[in-house]
Amino acid sequence: LFIVALLIWKIIVPAIQKAEGANCNNELRQIDGAKEQVAKALGLKDGDIVTEAQISPYLRGNTMPVCPSGGKYTIGRIGGKPICSLANSNAPREKDYYHNYKPYGD
Repeated sequence: LFIVALLIWKIIVPAIQKAEGANCNNELRQIDGAKEQVAKALGLKDGDIVTEAQISPYLRGNTMPVCPSGGKYTIGRIGGKPICSLANSNAPREKDYYHNYKPYGD
């Protein structure tokens, strides 16, 4: 029974982590898209600071998304990518958005 539980744990936990990482990456993409819309609407340039209040109207539900793993999002400046506090340099990257999760088998 212990071996079955261990096998299930080895399969389910990485799958959950991968799904949370994918959701986090999607949230980061939405934040980045909202930043681009705000920059265009307000005439902001690379390096300008953007606030949560400025991008919220361009996000689903007019609210800042929440990382599914409990991380905190940093919006970043115009021209830079938003990041999640759970991101690390060793995590897989997809178009510069990344979240600290290990794909199954790693």
